[in-house]
Amino acid sequence: MRTARIVLGTAAIVALAAPLAGAQTRAAVAAAATAAREDAALRAAVEAGAIRASDAYNRDNMVEVVRDYADDVWVFPPNTEPYQGAQTLLDYHARNFRQNGFRNLRLTTTGFERSGHLAYETGTYTIDVPTGDRARTMETSYGKYMNIWKRDEGGNWRIHHVMWSSNLPPRPNLRPVPR
Repeated sequence: MRTARIVLGTAAIVALAAPLAGAQTRAAVAAAATAAREDAALRAAVEAGAIRASDAYNRDNMVEVVRDYADDVWVFPPNTEPYQGAQTLLDYHARNFRQNGFRNLRLTTTGFERSGHLAYETGTYTIDVPTGDRARTMETSYGKYMNIWKRDEGGNWRIHHVMWSSNLPPRPNLRPVPR
């Protein structure tokens, strides 16, 4: 008799808990589906941003190039000290385009992951750079980049850290070394 009461009591608890467990499972599945849609939309926006930035660079529209960057972005360019600020990044790109003759930038997002209010983007780039000879011939440089994205207080995603480097070997220093 006691065993029967235990079995019936357990069965009643299971029967009452099953709808709750089902509701929790449905809620978890719905939350996961929403997160997946948000991640896919964010990745699509990041990929579109890379294309937009490339096109803007090639039109010498540096304001549009830095549109997705936070005002206090940290920039880690190759072969130089890091610096901070979207305006400084704008000046860097403008100088390379206008004074140094860089052309035909192409950014391609190759990876993207998100965790909470942070995300990272990896990608590749190509850009035509002057070779330094008198004929002003160009060569294509190519390399990789990484952007760290962060959601700000307004819910907007902005690039807070950016770094890139070439896959080409360094050019030899043709200037005489001072003694």
